Amino acid sequence: MKAPCQSARCVPCPKCGVWVVIQVGTEERKIDHKDKHRTPTTSRMLCPKCAQAFDVEDKDTRVFRVEPHIFERMCFYPSELSEDQKN
Repeated sequence: MKAPCQSARCVPCPKCGVWVVIQVGTEERKIDHKDKHRTPTTSRMLCPKCAQAFDVEDKDTRVFRVEPHIFERMCFYPSELSEDQKN
């Protein structure tokens, strides 16, 4: 029996292109808002695939239905998802 998919907020890495899963409770660190180019909705992410650190706006995230092994791995390529998981 296949494990059920779960919804996860994800964001693409600008360097390697994988989608990074943002886990609730262990989410990205909020940025020091003294930097005038960052807003309260900006977060700092670290890609588990290429170790690139990048800024993320909440509006840049997308929700996918991912299988548990992808959720545990914390990143995936869009080609790994079936069509029903992309909606």
